[in-house]
Amino acid sequence: MPHALLPWDQRAELGWVKAFWRTCVEVMLRPVTTFERMSREASVGDSLLFAGLSAFVGYASTWLLYTLFLLAFPYESFPASGSDNETHPALFRGVVVVLFVVCMLLLPLLSMGLTLAVAGLDHLVLKVAGAQGTFRTTLRGHALSQGVNLAGLVPFCSMYVLPFWSLGVRVSAYRSLHGVGWGPAVFGALLIPALTCCIGVGSYVAIMTAILAPGTLKL
Repeated sequence: MPHALLPWDQRAELGWVKAFWRTCVEVMLRPVTTFERMSREASVGDSLLFAGLSAFVGYASTWLLYTLFLLAFPYESFPASGSDNETHPALFRGVVVVLFVVCMLLLPLLSMGLTLAVAGLDHLVLKVAGAQGTFRTTLRGHALSQGVNLAGLVPFCSMYVLPFWSLGVRVSAYRSLHGVGWGPAVFGALLIPALTCCIGVGSYVAIMTAILAPGTLKL
């Protein structure tokens, strides 16, 4: 079956906003068909750029909601430690705004770096599972699976829904782009997140056990 152009690959003709929107919608609603028809490779820059934009769109509304809540909080009702009671609330609100701007600028860059690193690990796992595609194929599938972040325009979806949705779409992406079965695709997409969760939970349990051990509570 001949490859169909993905809207993201037609940014010059469609425009950036329309190309990004249409690609996200196709990834969200028709992942199997989309990944089976599209070209398997793209440049590293194109994939990372899509991942960065997806992160911005997915988390911007949630961060904005938190920021508005912190700005509306009645800090004036709390007694100030200094002589000028009006300085501290204004200063705190200024810090909140600065943090929001900095986070919105750094989040896409952090997402691109994380996408590059995790895609590299996924590619090693896929190679062990028998996949024959290149790293650019894995990176393209990993980046495009983040197109579900478009649903992050609804606040809090980015924190509780999108990570799991993205993993499911990533399985379909690896299966179609690398031409492997469902087993290797699941193995390649879920092994690194599963190991990360196990290490994180295990570290937390170890730290809490050490803190709550009877010998550590003695003065």
